[in-house]
Amino acid sequence: MRTKNLPLALAFSTTFLTGCMTTTNMGLSGIDRKQFMLIPSQEYFIEANKGYNAMMIQYKQQGVLDRKPEITKRVVNIAKKITAQVEEIKPKTAQWTWEMHVINTTTINAFCTGEGKMAVFEGMISTLKLTDDELAAIIGHEISHALLEHGRERASRDLVTNLAVGQIGGNAQILAYFGTKLGLSLPHSRKQESEADLLGLQIAAKAGYNPNAAITLWKKFGELNKGSNNKLSELLSTHPIPDERMKALELAAPKFMPYYLASKYN
Repeated sequence: MRTKNLPLALAFSTTFLTGCMTTTNMGLSGIDRKQFMLIPSQEYFIEANKGYNAMMIQYKQQGVLDRKPEITKRVVNIAKKITAQVEEIKPKTAQWTWEMHVINTTTINAFCTGEGKMAVFEGMISTLKLTDDELAAIIGHEISHALLEHGRERASRDLVTNLAVGQIGGNAQILAYFGTKLGLSLPHSRKQESEADLLGLQIAAKAGYNPNAAITLWKKFGELNKGSNNKLSELLSTHPIPDERMKALELAAPKFMPYYLASKYN
């Protein structure tokens, strides 16, 4: 490690000592894992939120942000129902300022970063012809990545690697790094994807959306992938679709059906 990085390493030392932690209530959806969180939560959220805002400004300047009110309204309404279910899972979300936009391009992707900053690309909806239940599966999955702070976890691990090889210098570079590693460019691990699948099924089902839709959703992705659709390249770089994932969803969906039925008939 370079000498100029030593003060930074010392500054993070207390965080490192408590870096293995959980960020949500234990045991929900079968998730029970300690996470490596070297980057402080507040600093990460500040930079992630700033990066998200800058991204939305750019899309607005390009004329592709929320250009079709009927699609935006549909997406926002589904997101509101799902976010209403998360405070018991992560009480800190009571202070989050949730935000959802639709980016009107053909890209097939969606994300949730920072403190509830979300976006769905129109290409995801139109190309896959998503039902509301399938769209809820996507939104629930992405919200779960934010609830579980997977972006901060991945950036923490990547930060350690880059510090170790001397690719990141002083504090200014660290802040710039936070701004670029929003949890969007680094690929999710299979464990993180599995966790987001399970928690996403739970919160979408409690919001009144059929958990079986996650199965039909990923089958659509699989069929599209068989056609070597280059529109999937960005999504697949961060959301791999192994056969094992499909089988896990088929096994998990019945577990969350009672949540869906309770919501549907209440």
